[in-house]
Amino acid sequence: MQYWKDKLFNIRPCYFPCLISEPASTVEWETTSIDLQIPFQRLHDFARFYKVDKSIILRVAWGILLRTYMGWQDVCFGYRTAGRDIPVTGLESAVGPFSRVLICRARALAGQTIVQLLRDAEVERQRDLEDLQHQHVTMSAIEHELNTKGKRLFNTCISFGYENISSQTLPNGKFILNSSNQASEYDINADFNTRDGSLTVDLGHRILAYQQAVTVGHVLGKAVETILESPSATVKEADLFTVYDHNQILAWNSMPQIDVQNIHLATLIAAQAQKNADIQAVYGFDGALTYAELYRLSSGLAQYLLNLGVRPQMPLPVVVDKSRWAIVTMLAVLT
Repeated sequence: MQYWKDKLFNIRPCYFPCLISEPASTVEWETTSIDLQIPFQRLHDFARFYKVDKSIILRVAWGILLRTYMGWQDVCFGYRTAGRDIPVTGLESAVGPFSRVLICRARALAGQTIVQLLRDAEVERQRDLEDLQHQHVTMSAIEHELNTKGKRLFNTCISFGYENISSQTLPNGKFILNSSNQASEYDINADFNTRDGSLTVDLGHRILAYQQAVTVGHVLGKAVETILESPSATVKEADLFTVYDHNQILAWNSMPQIDVQNIHLATLIAAQAQKNADIQAVYGFDGALTYAELYRLSSGLAQYLLNLGVRPQMPLPVVVDKSRWAIVTMLAVLT
């Protein structure tokens, strides 16, 4: 246990934000397969040139993705291992699943270069043997020791599946891979594969709608592409805006314009607070707010700002991390 406490010292529970309005417990698990349009040979050549394992590139890409969606520089997630390295005679040839999830911690400081992240992650991978020596400690015991207050330490997991899956019919004409489906105790599971020479990801999810899962998959592909194209760039220079995002914005902009309310936003929120006080208005990784709570908190902050001397039309910068309080703060300024 001390090994895990040292490795995870000062770590915060890392939850990919829920992007759907329904509770995750009521949503059926889905698997969305996305072709990342990256030749596997290119990944292989890059890994050999920089003397890192191919899985390290994918770990770092997932870490950068989490950093982008959460706004944190220190994230953690699970990675699945074969589970066949425990000292049981003949286990390597046994039939059946023995895999288990271990913990990967990824630090990505803004000024670090991507190649530094890769080398740090490779050093960490060399220490995976130590993780395996302590894998008998259950995840629930680790979470209890870290005082996560009954919650999981993370809600995403990555795994590395088969290489060189072909969509072509085999010579005997009997077998062909049709689809892959997953099940996982985590909210998002990214399983990397190679199909017809191209890197793909089977994204299992219960906190994303289908189109959101496709968007996340493309962002993941852009993270891998950024690593391969610009290893000397710093983390803060990593641009994860994708062609898919660009086309989506063009499609939105081409839609018929809706009628715009000629009412102040704060007035609209106040009306909702009266009519639908208990309906959820804001959802963030750090909690949710109803319309009544949003109105009460933003009004209180607005009054506090007035007491400090803030006046209408006065420029007021808002610098705050991504959270439910960002919405409260912006609404208070607008009020």
